[in-house]
Amino acid sequence: MFADGAGRHGRLEPTESGLTMLRANGATDWGPTLDTGDSSPRLEDLSGRYAVVDGASSGRQYVGEFSDGAAGKVLQGRDRVAAAVWGDTLWSGAATGGKVTATRLPSGAAVESFTTRNGCTPSDLQAVGRWVYWTCEDSWGDVHGSGVYDRASKRTATAPASRVLLGDGYLVERIGGTESRSGLMLVDLHNGLPSSGDHTELPSRKLADWTDIGRDNLRVGLNWTVDRFGGGVAYADREQHVHLVPTGVPASALSAIDSTVTAGAASWSGTWWLSKPAASWKVTVRAKASGATVRTMSGSEARGLLKAAWDGKDSAGRLVTNGTYTWTLTARPADGQGADLSLSGSVAVTAGAAAPRDYAGKDGVGDLLTLSSSGTLTIRRGTATGTLGGKVSGTGWPTSARFVPFGDLSGDRCNDVLVRPSSGALRAYRPACGAAVRPSTPYTTLASSGWTQYDVLTAPGDVSGDGRPDLVTRNASTGAVYLHKGTGTGKLSSRVKLYDDWKAYKRIVGAGDLNGDGVGDLLVQDRSDNLYRYDGTGRGTFRSRVKVFSNWGASYDAVVAAGDLTGDGRTDLVSRDSSGNLWRNSGDGRGSFGGRAKIATGWQTYRAVV
Repeated sequence: MFADGAGRHGRLEPTESGLTMLRANGATDWGPTLDTGDSSPRLEDLSGRYAVVDGASSGRQYVGEFSDGAAGKVLQGRDRVAAAVWGDTLWSGAATGGKVTATRLPSGAAVESFTTRNGCTPSDLQAVGRWVYWTCEDSWGDVHGSGVYDRASKRTATAPASRVLLGDGYLVERIGGTESRSGLMLVDLHNGLPSSGDHTELPSRKLADWTDIGRDNLRVGLNWTVDRFGGGVAYADREQHVHLVPTGVPASALSAIDSTVTAGAASWSGTWWLSKPAASWKVTVRAKASGATVRTMSGSEARGLLKAAWDGKDSAGRLVTNGTYTWTLTARPADGQGADLSLSGSVAVTAGAAAPRDYAGKDGVGDLLTLSSSGTLTIRRGTATGTLGGKVSGTGWPTSARFVPFGDLSGDRCNDVLVRPSSGALRAYRPACGAAVRPSTPYTTLASSGWTQYDVLTAPGDVSGDGRPDLVTRNASTGAVYLHKGTGTGKLSSRVKLYDDWKAYKRIVGAGDLNGDGVGDLLVQDRSDNLYRYDGTGRGTFRSRVKVFSNWGASYDAVVAAGDLTGDGRTDLVSRDSSGNLWRNSGDGRGSFGGRAKIATGWQTYRAVV
């Protein structure tokens, strides 16, 4: 019998159907199958989803992968060699020369190798964690060498030669002969191999006496066995009572010996095969830039197989914004030995909520809009490296129109553009993701008139905390500043006054989230060229201003908070000076910006940069 370490087992001989199969522990029916096409397959080793199967009469060997709910597949077919599998690592002996090579499954990429101490050709291999055991036995039953390899120190040492099983940090040998030298002997490996050479005898101690086992119970794996997955030793006595014996060897730290991680457009899932059971586990998903936790999933005991999935939503059930997220898996060992397992990675969400200023795609990178003197509105795509790349354009726009990149007001996961024509109406155009904004693009009329009273129309993002974009305006005559909240119906709510008179500011810029708290902020520039930040509270108001720069931007005729241009998840600032140079100040995620870098020239020809 072979345990896969994830709650299933297989047996040496094939089932009645001639296939190699696995069965869930305690189940009455067979489960996953593996058809090698060989008439007499014999299961030689098993770990997780991978198996080594020998053709008993064909001389062939097959490396296969079991699959739930589908037929397994043969990954390799080759002449028979000594082989062992541990998780996704396959160990294979060479036909001559004593070389043993590890490859990664299913790709077959080489990982590492070692050579047996006397160059003998292995007839048997066993692998558990950092340890590999080999025996070199010829067809006459004569042993020409045996030993153990430590992957951590890259050392080898001589080990017992026959009837040996490898466990987690130990070897167990079944010895026969006189009463004083019969039973099960344990060799402790967990402290590493000696450095003094081949002739140093590895220390051993007796686990069970011959009178317990019986002299006829000699077959390895039949009347006694070891638990490779962090447990002890079991044997049957002459009355067929099963005894479980702790080894006294500390189990290795919990590790993932194999894994599959799949990321979709707005989802993520992972499966990990563990080296031993876990008592509990937790997966935390965070925004890469801010480090803010967006979702936590947890589970209880995982007996060798751990599965977790994320649906791309935050803890409130809302789709997260397109962009890059990190995940961290932690699992606590059930035996309490060793540190918690900790694994991490990243996932790019492209089918979530629209990222700020992302118009040309679903990559979470900000874009710029330009209006030419001929009425062409162009989306300039951010490259995630701080520059601008491809573009899409829509012609036929009146040059007197005012354009406001707004966010997803319509709820279709693509950002909208507010347009105020000279008539004073306000429209929300709904371009498809990546499509140009044209006069023929579908739109919703938000107001039929009255919007020429505002000399500032800017979108700070979500200021009210409801997940919808909001609009900030300033009355040209009074200087009063208002908030117009986005609604779930694709409209704007009635305005709410925020400030009585902001005429002292020559520029007001809806900046998006500058400080990483998930709430939209404002940037303002006074007539002395000081730049200030107003942090949104998430309740439809702003905190007191904070100075960002002094003596800044006197030569700029356009300033745009362009979303994330550099790919780090932070909002960046783009400005055009009077000579047509385009500058980027990269956001630091804490409400400020780094020094400026020139990213384009010749932009003085554009009537508007927004």
